[in-house]
Amino acid sequence: MERADRAILSGGCLCGAVRYQVQPPLGEMFLCHCVDCRRWNGSLCAGTVVLKHQLTLPPGTELTWFTSPNSERRARRGFCPTCGSSLFWIPEEGHLVCVAAGSLDQPSGLRPTRHLFVSQQADYWTYADDLPAHPRHRPDPLAWARPPGTPEAVDNA
Repeated sequence: MERADRAILSGGCLCGAVRYQVQPPLGEMFLCHCVDCRRWNGSLCAGTVVLKHQLTLPPGTELTWFTSPNSERRARRGFCPTCGSSLFWIPEEGHLVCVAAGSLDQPSGLRPTRHLFVSQQADYWTYADDLPAHPRHRPDPLAWARPPGTPEAVDNA
């Protein structure tokens, strides 16, 4: 399936208490191997990044937020207060939101474009793809929110 660049995507938590919509275009989908993401998800994190204004939660929606103590970006992580599903990650800068790809309704049309924090990957994980693998995060935070294939989304980091 092609990427859903023109369609509004919906998603939510396991119990259905939190629902959200994301306006296109979505940024690159990445696979993050950092310790914080692994503990947040129970495994590596598959996510896509959007600008904050692209994410819509119904009025009155409550989330539980936790600031990751060891995060290089001083990230806040959003969970469903009822079932605990991992949903969002917001860096200290606050203009971007990482949406946990597993919380999106299917089909999403997303495909991974890179691995992040491979320097912290778990010893049980190996990957057999040819995606770019970065030792840490991307150097340009705004590059995360650019759709794949745009000239600005290409880097040599």
